[in-house]
Amino acid sequence: MSHHVAPAPLAPAEGSLHPSGSLDPESRASWLLARIGSERFALPLESVAELIEDPALEPVPTLTGDALGMIVARGGRMPIWNPARLLGQTPSLPPRSVLVVEYGDDTAAIAVDETADVVELHDAAVVPVPALDDPYRLVLGVVRDEFGLITVLNFARFVRVVGSADAEQV
Repeated sequence: MSHHVAPAPLAPAEGSLHPSGSLDPESRASWLLARIGSERFALPLESVAELIEDPALEPVPTLTGDALGMIVARGGRMPIWNPARLLGQTPSLPPRSVLVVEYGDDTAAIAVDETADVVELHDAAVVPVPALDDPYRLVLGVVRDEFGLITVLNFARFVRVVGSADAEQV
């Protein structure tokens, strides 16, 4: 089910909801809501290549940190990354779902607890948040709907940070 989130009456966040970060005040895009830990996060729908429910993880003893194991997806084996720590959440294990996301030439498989809905968001709806607890600057801001807050990710940075972890650990 898709629904529209009305703009918040506060100042807009720096940047844009468009995954590339380009600013267009008239911009409206479709975003997939995914729960990671106890929070809902918005990921650009156009960047979600695949949703895998109840993934079968292959453990790899040499993977460390936020890498949970490997999965066969998109025609090859990919490490699955748990973004919970980067987003200030407690990871749920085992992951209930995996999203294969793409941005430019980067592809990452990320563990999520649940995928919930598709929403349309306007740039003007995003309210900035202090970056005190966001050292990687992964968050553009938040929007409020009838169910509470949605954290809107700076998707280009998110995939880059997960991708850099990918390069370091595999």
